[in-house]
Amino acid sequence: MYSVAIAAEAERRSRLGNAVGRVFKWVERRLLRSPDAVASVAEDYDAVLNSWGIAKQKRTIIENWAPLAEFPVRPV
Repeated sequence: MYSVAIAAEAERRSRLGNAVGRVFKWVERRLLRSPDAVASVAEDYDAVLNSWGIAKQKRTIIENWAPLAEFPVRPV
């Protein structure tokens, strides 16, 4: 969710930031309603996707980090 971060930063920097943030969120929300599927990298995004009306059936989570517990630890 780029628009959420963009909105927060725009609001921090400018009085017009709230309006700028709303535009970015509107565009991203509209884009995410169009595809057959939406992939996110964590469950943390579910609350925003729910509030934007993105159906749970269209969503999947693809974690994009390595399973650190599976890596061997070596002495330094």
